[in-house]
Amino acid sequence: MLALLVVVQTTVGAIKGGVIDTTFHPVRGVAVGIAGSSISTHTDSSGEFRLNNVPVGRQVVYVGHVARQVEVRADTAAFVQFMAREIPAPRSVWEGCKPYGTCNLMRYVATFREHDIPLGIGVIRDSVAWTSFLSRHATGRNSTIRDDVIDWTHEMLVIVSYGPGTQPLDPGDGINRVERHPDHLTVLLGPDSSSGALNTTGWIPATVIAIKRTTLPVEYRAILPATHVPPTVDWSAQ
Repeated sequence: MLALLVVVQTTVGAIKGGVIDTTFHPVRGVAVGIAGSSISTHTDSSGEFRLNNVPVGRQVVYVGHVARQVEVRADTAAFVQFMAREIPAPRSVWEGCKPYGTCNLMRYVATFREHDIPLGIGVIRDSVAWTSFLSRHATGRNSTIRDDVIDWTHEMLVIVSYGPGTQPLDPGDGINRVERHPDHLTVLLGPDSSSGALNTTGWIPATVIAIKRTTLPVEYRAILPATHVPPTVDWSAQ
């Protein structure tokens, strides 16, 4: 009698994590899904979620229009945490958030904490410059920003930094909105649109937003007399 040995190789894992708002409180009942898949769930009363039977390999997990890349391993639950924030504009500057088409807002990408990013505001238009920027500044507790998904075909990034040594900041310092005009784009700095004043926890903010890709020139303007406008810089050269 011949013994038949069957080896079953597991090809799925799981993804677990949580969703918090900008005040670090849990976000309940929000949908979490895997891009290109029917796998989805909702956060529980503690803002936590778990996605089971996820194919191994690199997956894109999204909450609304915020997406992260996660490496899934067999029989293991990878962990990812989202900070959910939307920055509304007074008029649409976004034709359906790319790549998932889940909103018509410009979107928050990341906030760097305990950073060494110089004082300044400017645009990054390509993945090479962004990767170089991340290699310098996405370290320590900022390292998870390296997994953020940017759709360079449809969007570009605006980065505003008040520098690592500019504390205290005025409550009106932040990215308020973007206005699109026929011949230019205006980034308006002022009270943060969704969470009020930045820097309420004592750290110096460096914030990244994604806006619709354009070749139009970009200007930066304050909406309040107390708002600080950092100097314009070329982040690709920083």
